[in-house]
Amino acid sequence: MHRTKKWIEVPENTRYFVNADAFYIRCFNKSNIKVFESIFVVEDTPSFDSYGRKRKALKREKPQRLSIDILGFDSTSRTMFYRHLPRTLETMNRLGYETLYGYNKVGDNSMVNLGPILIGDVPEALTEPMLDESGDINSNWILPANKKMDPTALRFLWKLMKEKYGCRSMLNEDISRKELGLFHYPLNEFLPGFTEPPADHFYRAYYLAVYKNWSYGSCRDGRQIQRQFVDLWRRFAVRYKDICHFGFTFVTTLSHEVGFLLELLDEHISSSLENLLTVGALDNTVSVVMGDHGNRIGLAQYSYTGRIEERMPLMAIRFPPWFRSKYREEYNNFRENRWKLTRYRFIVVVLYNFDVHQTLKDIALMRLGTNRSLITSGGRGISLFDKIPDSRLAKTIYFIFYLASLEAVRNWIIATNLSTCIDEKSVIIKGKLTTLGLNPLARHGLRSKSNVTVVRDARRKEAKLDVSNTV
Repeated sequence: MHRTKKWIEVPENTRYFVNADAFYIRCFNKSNIKVFESIFVVEDTPSFDSYGRKRKALKREKPQRLSIDILGFDSTSRTMFYRHLPRTLETMNRLGYETLYGYNKVGDNSMVNLGPILIGDVPEALTEPMLDESGDINSNWILPANKKMDPTALRFLWKLMKEKYGCRSMLNEDISRKELGLFHYPLNEFLPGFTEPPADHFYRAYYLAVYKNWSYGSCRDGRQIQRQFVDLWRRFAVRYKDICHFGFTFVTTLSHEVGFLLELLDEHISSSLENLLTVGALDNTVSVVMGDHGNRIGLAQYSYTGRIEERMPLMAIRFPPWFRSKYREEYNNFRENRWKLTRYRFIVVVLYNFDVHQTLKDIALMRLGTNRSLITSGGRGISLFDKIPDSRLAKTIYFIFYLASLEAVRNWIIATNLSTCIDEKSVIIKGKLTTLGLNPLARHGLRSKSNVTVVRDARRKEAKLDVSNTV
């Protein structure tokens, strides 16, 4: 959206060039009374430079490298996505999306989970200690809370692609309110906004206009407004299907409070995926559909399974069919790693955000096939194109909660009404029995460790045997 000091009178029945992605249109009658006003997004617009000039069009031919398109939803776990978007899930399965079943988040809100994916290591975080005073992972080691970071200086993956390959880029973030945004909130973490557009197509001005004098919901002006946000994702992918690109779309306002409103987009997302396949926009693109974390606000969070869901967001990735044969070893490793949530002795192996970053970075820099030998070590996370060792320590999310006692097993038999067929007094445990359990702080709904007393009390609460689905 281009700011001007005055409104421009557009000539009737004449093509008019607008050097922006979005703009207002106001119509007046002969009495100069406004009769219409709305925000519009340019259809399939070309890229512009920092001065609003059209960039030179790239020659359209089959790209010699992969592109990346990401569609993300706020507060959306894998299981919640499955429940509320059955038609989309059916389409994704048919198109070959691969779900990461052991994928866990690393922090509380959106930015601390999306930053590690899009940026990787933030330099300011590397100066922080890895562990806090309690011995747990220090949140500032992932994203510093009081460093006033400059978002313009962040090394997004699309910037790496642009520098090396001249790829086009889009940052399409549904900010939900004018004072919010992934790289604007909270104020103690970032300087107030970008000093230059972070991508070729940057839609913050459009969303500022959308949310001006309007509290977000599912409808605006009689329309299901989030469809427009998803359309930007689809249209960008189609517009640049034959040109190297990285697109990131993040929709907040349907799922942030309650997940079931995502059902309003089920048919639309499903048909959009079908359209991408039909026009060839998936032929040379790695397509990602994901969540940042699970629901943290709705009633689901008060159940035990809800606490697990909150920490296991959706992460589904689709590769073009030719990828499997050309990069067979990388694809086989990815297929094996997507199931990682397994116990190895007293350790649980999980996947997390930095792993996804390393995977996308391999794609962004085309570190595949013979080029994998050029990879230099650096940064947290292990690419899913490499084998993730079973001995990897998952200190951040799950751990072996405790050694189950004989009394706990007997109490569980009684509590689950199995005593009618099993004599709990006859149960004997030889050796040690271990069970997986949710981190006690997560189990009891703590989103931070700012209150020392609450943290201490949560750690003291009685452990439970989490084997309700195993006999």
